[in-house]
Amino acid sequence: MSTLVTSLALIQQSKSTQPSNFSLKMILANVPHDPASIVALVLCVGVVAVVLWAGHRKPKDESPEGQ
Repeated sequence: MSTLVTSLALIQQSKSTQPSNFSLKMILANVPHDPASIVALVLCVGVVAVVLWAGHRKPKDESPEGQ
């Protein structure tokens, strides 16, 4: 438990003393460029897109037509 608290304190201290370099440019620069990684990234983006698309679709009207 004390190791966790110490680690959190060190992380907090390092964040406050150094400016954050976290940006989209940094993320894109660190993305792997080998073919297998690109295929995996494309598949992940595709799955996320399908899930978002399916979640935003309106449900069909389920009312019975005979009544």
